[in-house]
Amino acid sequence: MKKILLSLAAVCCLGGAAAAKQPLYKNRKAPIERRVEDLLARMTLHEKVLQLQNREAGKLGELEDRFHGESAGTVHEMGHDAAECQRIIGELQEYMFTKTRLGIPALTCVEGIQGVLQNGATLFPHSIAQGSTFNPALIERMTDACGREAAAMGLHQILSPVLDIARELRWGRIEETFGEDPYLASETAVQYIEGMQSEGVMATIKHFAGNNQE
Repeated sequence: MKKILLSLAAVCCLGGAAAAKQPLYKNRKAPIERRVEDLLARMTLHEKVLQLQNREAGKLGELEDRFHGESAGTVHEMGHDAAECQRIIGELQEYMFTKTRLGIPALTCVEGIQGVLQNGATLFPHSIAQGSTFNPALIERMTDACGREAAAMGLHQILSPVLDIARELRWGRIEETFGEDPYLASETAVQYIEGMQSEGVMATIKHFAGNNQE
């Protein structure tokens, strides 16, 4: 009985020692601000610059050739179908956690103007058609469905909605806007974002500076 108790005590001590060695930034119970400060203090300038990059994930089995043991800030994948995308992202995050120095996971993103822009995902009418419905509540239902698809694939961020205002019909990206009415565009965008983020997927408002405002 004494041997069993001693063995249990030894296991507990080892577990406590292992927990004590865990970096603060990996402790999910610690305050976020302290975790961020701890991680930044450990990062080299090169690693910080990498967090500003957006890289293509590529194919299964290619991660080492693409990332070389480094963690990129944002990763996208648009060349495969939705099921393959989910497998690639799963392998990617495992690689980031276990094969990079600091184990920083990647922020995964995809275009999403008319649904998740991934082969095999559901496509909806383009933004200009969404605006022509004059029905922001319907757009929220649409992006709620999009958010569920994105989350199922392991995607964190949708690069939409576009809040540029249509001002010149000769501009080649009119179809990406909700139209020429700022009020309609803003109300539609709010519902777009509400639907997407209700599923835990970030919506990214764009483009503004340097796009169609010349």
